[in-house]
Amino acid sequence: MTNIINYEIIPGIGFEQVKIGMSTEQLKQVLGDPDEIENLDDEFFDDVFEAIWHYNRFYIYPVIDMDENMIVSIMCDHPDLTLNNVKVMKMNIPELKDHLKNCGAKNIEADEECIECIGYGLNVMLDDAEIDLFDIEEAG
Repeated sequence: MTNIINYEIIPGIGFEQVKIGMSTEQLKQVLGDPDEIENLDDEFFDDVFEAIWHYNRFYIYPVIDMDENMIVSIMCDHPDLTLNNVKVMKMNIPELKDHLKNCGAKNIEADEECIECIGYGLNVMLDDAEIDLFDIEEAG
C-alpha cells in the first residue's frame, strides 16, 4: 500500500494516485480500507446509490457510485493541498478566486457556502466564509 505524498489538485481528475473513475478495488490498493463509509441519501436521484469513503488519515473523502463501484468525485481538506504548486487551504476567498482564474477556471460562481468553478472540475466548500474543503469532480 502506498501513501499519498503529493496533494496537488488535478482539476477534473483528482490526485496523482487517486483519480475519478478508479474502481473501489484500485482505491483500496492505494489507500487501504476506509475508516468509515457514509451512505448518502439523494433526494434528486433515487436510482443512484452513492457513499463517501472517509480516509481521515489522508484527509481524502472519495464519493463512490456503489452501483458502478467507482469514484465519481473526491473531497479533500489536507492542510498542504496545492493547486498549481500553491497552497490553497489557508487562502482568503478573494485570493483563491484570483488563483482559480489564473489556473484556468473561467466560469466562477460563489455564494456563502460554495465557490463553483463550472466546467473546471473543482468546487470549494466554505464554512463561515473560510475554505472548508475542495471537491474535485469531472470537468465539463
